Amino acid sequence: MPTWSRLRSTVRTQVRRRPALVVYVPLAVTTATAGALDRRPVLIATKSALVPTLQVSAWLRGGLQPLLCGATTAGWIGDLILLPRAREQSDASQRRQLRSGAIAFGIQQVGYVTLMARGGIRPKASRVAAVVPWLGGLSALDTLAGESSAPDPIITAYGVLLGGMTTMAWSSPTRAMQIGGVLFLASDSMILIREVLLKRRLPRAAAEAFVLGTYAAAQALLVDELGRLRQ
Repeated sequence: MPTWSRLRSTVRTQVRRRPALVVYVPLAVTTATAGALDRRPVLIATKSALVPTLQVSAWLRGGLQPLLCGATTAGWIGDLILLPRAREQSDASQRRQLRSGAIAFGIQQVGYVTLMARGGIRPKASRVAAVVPWLGGLSALDTLAGESSAPDPIITAYGVLLGGMTTMAWSSPTRAMQIGGVLFLASDSMILIREVLLKRRLPRAAAEAFVLGTYAAAQALLVDELGRLRQ
């Protein structure tokens, strides 16, 4: 079967299994594009709709158990907190916004890890060995971005939770959950890399598209797989 025909067949199969993809994929693409082009009104509308779309999809499949609903709602609140402000913010204001978002997403990560543990997933030593050094590098990078010589305790705590979720997801037997966990880590990592290392407009725009695109993909993969886990 030609590559294009195989791809078309795969897309049709996925759409039949997950009709919400017809809505979610355009939302995700528009979100990443709006972020890169700094189209704030469009970004607010589309990014705010990502998680609710996944929640509706999981509910329609009977997979939106209370803990998953609570975890994804915390992530949605984090999305709202981290939406760009209408006016330019000071560095201190941006830092407060980032901390608030980290708290909301930290709650989400706790929920995701709990669901994975209840589903029988256990962290593999090889995954832990791969994630821990990466988190150490991010902590050092965050220290450069902060106002003090010590890592931000809230961001550090979130990093630990994110690392735990990534390790658990990466240890899952399903490829989709593995990819979702790694993409979530990649998305959040790029936020710090962008803020500390990228100063020019074009690289920052590309980084924003990467952050939003990988985040949208990660949430879709994780929510779908978590909704299928037997508790």
